Amino acid sequence: MFESSIHSSITRTALAFAVVALVASSVNGQNAGNNNNNSVTVRPSNETFSPPPYYGYGSMGGGGGFGGGWGFNEMGAGSTVGGSYMTGMGNAIRAQGQYNLLSSQAAINLEQAQKAAMENQLQWTNTYFEMRRINQANREAQKGPPRTPDDWVRMAANAAPQRLESNALDPVTGQLAWPPALQADTFTTDRSELEKLFAERATSHGAVGLDTYNKIRNTVDAALTKLRGMIRDIDTRNYIQARNFLNGLAREADFPNG
Repeated sequence: MFESSIHSSITRTALAFAVVALVASSVNGQNAGNNNNNSVTVRPSNETFSPPPYYGYGSMGGGGGFGGGWGFNEMGAGSTVGGSYMTGMGNAIRAQGQYNLLSSQAAINLEQAQKAAMENQLQWTNTYFEMRRINQANREAQKGPPRTPDDWVRMAANAAPQRLESNALDPVTGQLAWPPALQADTFTTDRSELEKLFAERATSHGAVGLDTYNKIRNTVDAALTKLRGMIRDIDTRNYIQARNFLNGLAREADFPNG
């Protein structure tokens, strides 16, 4: 399609060129006829004649222009009407060719830019999935072998709250060994209630009813509230020991005796 457009443009230009040549020939013929009708001016014998300058080049002394001028009939552009038309038409043809050349180069540059954009997109996509693959491989390597059911049982047992030692709660008699912070008079009522409840629990081998269970949890919560109110009066070690002991009594209510 591009070549057919060029051929069509050249054909139209050639036709215009032929018309211009005919017009120029007609004008030159008329000028020649007019010159024959006019009187001839005789130049003095001592006057030096220099041809008009062509394309900016002046005469060389009395010897005329460069090589007798350029163009048709040894005359340069602008010397005759025909020469001027020919020069203008040549410039038009050259401009059309230059336009077609630049248009072709622009189309090629556009195609190359689109191709580069597609290649960059493909490279970005490949890089993204390669990074995902490497990340997944690293996570799989860090996880290690899959865990067995025994592993999950052991992990659950280790994560379960630890029960009170026998020196803190006698599983046979239910006797309690109170930490120093809980031996204050503030906790006298709570100590008596919990000792009675855990003695009943030991007698029934840990089979406490809902009423006894609720009493243990409520008494422990009341003691914890009092302990938090004394946090500024008790050193850190004794405070943590007393808090862990009370939380242990609350958990013991969930387990059978022993």
